[in-house]
Amino acid sequence: MEENKNQTTLTQKDYQKKYDKKTKMVSVKYVLSDMKDYIRLKEYLDRTGQTANSFIKDLINDFFEHKKYEINEERIADYYKDYNVEMELLDKLKTMVGNKRFDIIMNYYKSDIESEIYDAFIGKGECFDEWIEQFLLDVECGDVDINVSDEEFREMISHSMSGSIGCIACYV
Repeated sequence: MEENKNQTTLTQKDYQKKYDKKTKMVSVKYVLSDMKDYIRLKEYLDRTGQTANSFIKDLINDFFEHKKYEINEERIADYYKDYNVEMELLDKLKTMVGNKRFDIIMNYYKSDIESEIYDAFIGKGECFDEWIEQFLLDVECGDVDINVSDEEFREMISHSMSGSIGCIACYV
């Protein structure tokens, strides 16, 4: 009877295996060329007392909560706010006006870029609406044949759009 009792009792190792089947794992591997990044990460984790697991989970949650996978006006503007601006000039500006006022200037500049991008999206959208309407009419009346290879279709669309969609321009 005691043998039977031992057979039905799961060991700690068995419990762990059962639990592990219910979990999922993501890992990061640093190769030799990434060692500077790895060292920087380890130093940060040591300094903050955070575990790698919690840090990675925080990064992933932040990525999804802030929809960092989406391209939008704000993210584009954030990228371009100091793109092609001499860092030396930005540093001088920050030194002269202080951090708080520097942020005011940069936020205004960023919002101006967002506005320009938004206007460009609206303009492109209107042109695209017109192109779609014309394309549908051309297909319906037989002027455009969509029963072609993907490569031919790609060339046809490229040629058609390049003449009617236009370019985004920035006027200062």
